[in-house]
Amino acid sequence: MKNVQRILAAALALGIACFACRAYGVSLAITVPTASAFVVALFLYTFFTSEKNIKRSIAAVFLAAAFCVLGTFGGGALSSKRASSEALVSDEEHVLECRVDETLYSESYGSAVVATVLKKDGADEKIKVYVRFSFENELCENDVFIASGTFTELDEYARFYDSDGVYVAFDASTAEYVSTDAADVFDSINDFRNTLSAKLSSLVGGKEGRIASALALGDRSGVSAKQKLDFKRAGASHIIAISGMHLSVIIIALRLMLKSIGRKKLDIILMAVTLFYMALTGFSPSVCRAGIMMILFLTGDLIGEKSDGITSLFIAAALILAIWPNAVYGAGLWLSCAASLGILVVVPAFKMTFLFPKKTDGKFKAAMKSAAKYVLTLIVASAAAQLFTLPVLFCSFGGISAFAAVSGIVLIPLAEIALALSLITCVFSFVPVLSVIFAALARLPLLLITAITGKISSIEGAYVSITQPFAIYVIAAGAALVAAILLAKKLDRRLILAVGAATVIAFCVCLAVFNGIRVNETDMIYSVSGTSESVTVSSGGNVFVIDSSTGGYAALGAAVDNVNSLYAEEIDYLILTHLHVNHISSIKRLITYIKVNHIVLPTAETENDALVIRNITLAVGDEVDVTFYNRAEDASMEVGDVKIILPRYATLKRSAHPVIAFAVEENGYRVSYVGSSAVEAKNEYVNDIYQNSDCVIAAVHGPKSSAPLPLRYTAAQTVVVGGDAETVDTDGWSGEPIFAADKSGTVHIKFENK
Repeated sequence: MKNVQRILAAALALGIACFACRAYGVSLAITVPTASAFVVALFLYTFFTSEKNIKRSIAAVFLAAAFCVLGTFGGGALSSKRASSEALVSDEEHVLECRVDETLYSESYGSAVVATVLKKDGADEKIKVYVRFSFENELCENDVFIASGTFTELDEYARFYDSDGVYVAFDASTAEYVSTDAADVFDSINDFRNTLSAKLSSLVGGKEGRIASALALGDRSGVSAKQKLDFKRAGASHIIAISGMHLSVIIIALRLMLKSIGRKKLDIILMAVTLFYMALTGFSPSVCRAGIMMILFLTGDLIGEKSDGITSLFIAAALILAIWPNAVYGAGLWLSCAASLGILVVVPAFKMTFLFPKKTDGKFKAAMKSAAKYVLTLIVASAAAQLFTLPVLFCSFGGISAFAAVSGIVLIPLAEIALALSLITCVFSFVPVLSVIFAALARLPLLLITAITGKISSIEGAYVSITQPFAIYVIAAGAALVAAILLAKKLDRRLILAVGAATVIAFCVCLAVFNGIRVNETDMIYSVSGTSESVTVSSGGNVFVIDSSTGGYAALGAAVDNVNSLYAEEIDYLILTHLHVNHISSIKRLITYIKVNHIVLPTAETENDALVIRNITLAVGDEVDVTFYNRAEDASMEVGDVKIILPRYATLKRSAHPVIAFAVEENGYRVSYVGSSAVEAKNEYVNDIYQNSDCVIAAVHGPKSSAPLPLRYTAAQTVVVGGDAETVDTDGWSGEPIFAADKSGTVHIKFENK
């Protein structure tokens, strides 16, 4: 392509101009026609030029992304909308009239929806909110309701909806159904999708049916948190996120079935199918990126010219950001674009001709060579996608799958087969016999996919945290390699392979050495926020999280951060000191972010405890081992060299909330957690833990002490205080307390071997 710099610079200007128009509130009526006209002109010009020097200007894509991000966060309508939405957060109560955009969950312990506010306190308003209810409701999409409550900040779970233009949450104390708005064409398509998804899931059956719905229709609502985590840890999340692979399977299948139709007619049909499939799967950033690129490819084929993948990718990103500027907040668009860029740049350079020179072969040998070439292409594509998405993974998820490139060799071919059969099942879903036959056939590769991802996920170290101190150097090496690939005039395959292999080997060696050094170390992190606390312990490759909170996600979210800061990727034992209704939704959220192997719960003492236990058990299903301990008796658990003296209760006459105490021991060194009223409780168990520990955490959860906790009664050399200086009495104690408030609510404790 001649004058690529001019074309890419013009496309860059288009992206920035369109994005700026949308960011500053210019209507779609002006932005879309302008962008569309420019795209048509660009392609008409592009098709009459030759393809040269394309790699020199690929950096313009990254420059465009940088401008878009800076434009979004630096000013414009998005920033002002975010600021005005977040300014609503206060203790003041408001009455909202809202329309439901999406129902998230509805359980006995609570429910949540994403809604558009129509009126606030009687005045017209136009913002989107994440509405939480402390009760179950039956609101559906397009339902209009009136709710009273207060605006609050988005928690870590709800921040996922930034990319949908949701910047604030609303905690509703009441909700009253008003009416249901008439459905538009997109609502009708969505209803059709839900019907088709339910039918497909039912025909295939089990968790494989839910994966079939995600694979074919992009409906991941039925996929459990454990399954999503398995795909993530196996490096195969893209399989259940509609992307170019899915569209390619559909287009190739239709080309084979309709090859008798003329080329131009077929291209037009395929464009229509692509648009319909984009609408059917919900117009997610990844499917829009793939769909726009496919339409541009078909446009080139329609007029008899070859379209360029790099230019198509850039135009797709520019159009998506122009029409849906909030997509800049989501990782989905950046992951999709970065992976596509890596594949488009790297795979063509590895045509395998140096391994498979052209010669006349027999059918069997030719088939074997084709299979080997396909496998090697998958390896190169997976490695390229992993390399180019590394910065996004680093910023968004904090970890990478160690098996991404390997799992792709097996999972992608299986996914392509399962996708084709699932789509055929959808087509014949209302034909009794054929639908059952195709569903049974689709179930076979889906069973293999779930089994393989489950096995990979269960491997120790399958998901590698990139919080290790050496990780930044590996990221830098990867970035340098990407820059070399993008800017090199000629891609030297051997050099790229050598540098890539050296980077991977260096990472593995550093990881092995680092873990070998840490295997005999024991670390504890204590976190406190308000009256919610968590204790995280890492020892001998096992991670324990002990939660003592009001059940909100903040404490568990802090615990996940602490797990990552201890260079771990999963929680082996999650122990609750007591039960709250909020623990149900919090644990459901937790298992979507991090692998939890065991949950240890106290036995039920009240009807509310039984409700919480029942719902937690239902939430985790048979995918997480749940065991119980009796908090009224001496109970402990030993894993390796670590002994957890499980929580016990000591009641006070003046308070309904008991004093909670527990301890962690290793090699004779004990760290104890005791409530601020420990001495006042006059409980033998609590006194023993408090008095005979090397380190004491003077906790804040539970009844406040009627007097400061006297430290003279403990033999501890170290005391960590969750509250302020007035909560402890240092008279007669030789040490100096460590106040969590002075360390941003987090204290790191190193165990000492005796």
